[in-house]
Amino acid sequence: MNNEDGSILIGDIRIYPFMEEQHFIQLFKEPLREDNYSGVKMLNQPVLISGLFFWFTAVFKEDTLKGINLSNADKNLQNSYADWSNERNRLKRLSHDTWLEEQLGKPYEKTATAIIFKRSWGEVTSYTDMKGGGVEISLYYK
Repeated sequence: MNNEDGSILIGDIRIYPFMEEQHFIQLFKEPLREDNYSGVKMLNQPVLISGLFFWFTAVFKEDTLKGINLSNADKNLQNSYADWSNERNRLKRLSHDTWLEEQLGKPYEKTATAIIFKRSWGEVTSYTDMKGGGVEISLYYK
């Protein structure tokens, strides 16, 4: 993740703030699916970003990229309703926090449930959803 402009490299593809939705679709074609909610595009396979494999979701509004959600794709950190582990959640969150600090430096704020980075181009949060139990990184462009 580029600390200067908020762009992300997936292989040789650069994802950047306010990228046009059609351009994104053209770049990924096959490994892409759309959620029932309009404007959300998900890659079907984990992608390598700066040394870590993530599940990648792009959020578009008015045909431009407004946000990205990332979740560590390590199979050893995956939870399900049938096989839930608070320890796996803790380790996944730790991996997110550590990765972000390596990419972006010192966070703006740390709480028990989130670590927040504020930049001129947007905000990045690694968080634990206390209701749903999920752990994710969310990036939203200004």
